[in-house]
Amino acid sequence: MTPEEREAGLRTEHFDMLVAFALGQGHDRAQAEDVAHETLLRAWLHLGRIEPGSATVRAYLLTIARNLLAVRTTGDPVEPQDLTPGRRASGRP
Repeated sequence: MTPEEREAGLRTEHFDMLVAFALGQGHDRAQAEDVAHETLLRAWLHLGRIEPGSATVRAYLLTIARNLLAVRTTGDPVEPQDLTPGRRASGRP
């Protein structure tokens, strides 16, 4: 299975659950969808950590979403990330 297929599978299987989770935390629909997209993007960047079909996938995604929601709630700034594969957040290899 290619990384793109795995990402599509994650999105199909978990997007609605992530939106519902964020809505349940008191965020509006647009914020909830933003959190779901950001969660899946971060998961895609670390696909090697995710075992397809594993029960821990949901827990992993919810942990990412919970952390993103905490940052949004506290207002702490999020450091920009270089999304180039193989680079650290600082932009250095």
